[in-house]
Amino acid sequence: MVASLPARLLPSLAVAASLAAPLGCASGGSASVDVTQRRVEVDVLWFGQDAAGFHGGMTPTEVRLEPNDTDRIRVGIFEGASLQAGAAWRAAIWLATLQAAMELGVDPARWVVAVETESLDRIDGPSAGGLLTAAIMAAMTDAPARPEASMTGTINPDGTIGPVGGIPQKLEGAIAAGKTALGYPMGQRRADDLATGEVVDLERRFASDAVRLEEVRDVRQAYALLTGREAPPQPTVTRAEMALPRRVEDALTAQARSWLGAARLSRQEYDALGGPADAWIDARWEATADDRRAVESLVIAGEAAPAYWRAARLSVNARSLGILGTLRKLAAAGDYAGIERFSAGLSGKLERRLHKTVEALEAAGDSTPDDLVTLVDGLEAFGAAIQSLDDALRHQRDNALALGMLVGGLSTGELAATPERHGHLVDLMFGLLSPIAIAEVNATIATQNLGFRAAGGGGRGVPGEQLGRIVALLGVAAKANLTYFETTTLAEVARHHGVSVERVQAAFQDVSYRHARKDPRAFEAILAKHLAEDSRVLQAMKLAAAFSAYVATAVLIAKYYSLGFETDVAGAVTGVRRMSALDAMLERAEVKARAHAARARAITGAVPIASRIAYQIGRASHAEGGLDDKVEALEQYWRSSLLSMLVAIGEGGTRRSPGEGAGLAPARP
Repeated sequence: MVASLPARLLPSLAVAASLAAPLGCASGGSASVDVTQRRVEVDVLWFGQDAAGFHGGMTPTEVRLEPNDTDRIRVGIFEGASLQAGAAWRAAIWLATLQAAMELGVDPARWVVAVETESLDRIDGPSAGGLLTAAIMAAMTDAPARPEASMTGTINPDGTIGPVGGIPQKLEGAIAAGKTALGYPMGQRRADDLATGEVVDLERRFASDAVRLEEVRDVRQAYALLTGREAPPQPTVTRAEMALPRRVEDALTAQARSWLGAARLSRQEYDALGGPADAWIDARWEATADDRRAVESLVIAGEAAPAYWRAARLSVNARSLGILGTLRKLAAAGDYAGIERFSAGLSGKLERRLHKTVEALEAAGDSTPDDLVTLVDGLEAFGAAIQSLDDALRHQRDNALALGMLVGGLSTGELAATPERHGHLVDLMFGLLSPIAIAEVNATIATQNLGFRAAGGGGRGVPGEQLGRIVALLGVAAKANLTYFETTTLAEVARHHGVSVERVQAAFQDVSYRHARKDPRAFEAILAKHLAEDSRVLQAMKLAAAFSAYVATAVLIAKYYSLGFETDVAGAVTGVRRMSALDAMLERAEVKARAHAARARAITGAVPIASRIAYQIGRASHAEGGLDDKVEALEQYWRSSLLSMLVAIGEGGTRRSPGEGAGLAPARP
């Protein structure tokens, strides 16, 4: 598997866990270019509002590269006045550096990257990500930027261009300043005019004999728009070539059936308790029955990966519901000793499951790029399991006194056994035990993932210093993304509802956000408790943590900035401003997943199994058509791309020349 279990158990309970992965370099090619200082000048498009209304403009921005004499990734951000560069602007530059290196297949520590803006006004927002990535690529390949060209659009983890706001105002400002070749994100030909509140057709309104508009799909097209140098199209594998080997399909199907059986067992164990009917619990059991039938249909249809994925979520939901129902029945019966026995039994089972997973992780090889993908994929799931266990232990510590006094008082009769006290007891115990349901499933996923190696996979060993550099870059990018999200989206939610940002942060239940808030260093510390101090998987563990945080924050930016998700104070989606753009993003993300798979196959001889599983889950979710399904499909396509790109680190770790294997020729005099 390549993702965690974002299972929503009940309306009031968001169950979060996660997985992810990114980065890599292309194979092939032997071109070498001498590196001296390089400069590329671009104009960043923006929109703003003053007393006269909404308007657009441009900010001159310079990208400079010079040789880096260290092994550290170095990115400098310079501004025309103190504290004018916001969190999102900084994040966009870090992400552009990462994406340019990924697209060209080179070591991101090859250069010192400096980006300087001349603006004396505050500049912020991720909408220049696509332009900045293309500009850094131009500098890396020594290709000058065309002064008449610019564009707007975010940069997604797979290199596609994401939607933004204020496009009509940006284009008006750019055209007034003399730009004649302008790009806008795929799927946004029809965009909101902030000045009039109307939806306008960009081509009809702005295109002319003098001005050419272009709908930009990905960063390679952005590079071509900016430089005038056509980037050769990326080869892709076919959809059929993303199919899973029979041995993997059989293993996934077998595990899906096992989880189906576990879901049935959870219901049977609950029913065996007897006692009065619980209408609230029974209604939710019916919902899990519908989910079970859906998984059974996928198994019968031979859809192994989506059956596996949905069976995992079903198992979490059924297990959690069984825990909650059992606690309610035992409390209602006054069986407080039974509650303690039930808790001890669940904890013991999880410890045994985690022990088996640790043994599998310690035995895993990580010498080749393909091994690395397998290991990172397993560590992602194991990390989710351990984090769930840590959540349970933290809950136990925070509530130990209250729980002890409540159970003790009810057991001795010092406290009257009222429905309110029983409800409080159930709430406390469920907070302790419900994470176990998530941990059990993720621990199982981790063990199974480690067995999914592509036959014939190979490649050179992965240099440790290369992994360290990528971990550092992803960590900085993830932190910048999170800061931007909290200081914009969450701050706006807080203002709208008249509450503090801190309250929104505590209440916001988006799965990606809850995961992104977890400190990767805490993730590493938790895992280190369960792995030997000299374990060779510790470095891969750090990579897995950085990848998780990066993908989680990328999903946040896509949902709440690019697509314009609107929410209430708890994060429940109440509307989507740019729904049509999501379909365009999905279409391109599916193609990019197959393009990055082709890159990985060129290096190792096979597409990573983890990449194929994520792709298959994405395809199934894409076909469902609901909003949640589409967002899940987008995330899975991104993960498929990024896992494939990770394979290429083995090649990129020793490549220090720009342009090798990138399919982009350096500029000629």
